[in-house]
Amino acid sequence: MESQLADGSFADLGPSEMKVASGYRVLDRETVSDTERIITLYMDGDRNIVILTLENTPDGWHVSGQDNSN
Repeated sequence: MESQLADGSFADLGPSEMKVASGYRVLDRETVSDTERIITLYMDGDRNIVILTLENTPDGWHVSGQDNSN
């Protein structure tokens, strides 16, 4: 979602994007490198699996990619 809201509105709009989800569970964590992680989440409420690619930048960890599946 952060990549879709790259104009800086993630903090404002991110929670509304997840309003259907009542929670989440971490299903898997993979370390790709010192600066990249892949996290697989199960979103309670909308029964969706989300795979996030996180990248460590000088500003902290950011979502650099997302894959959704049901």
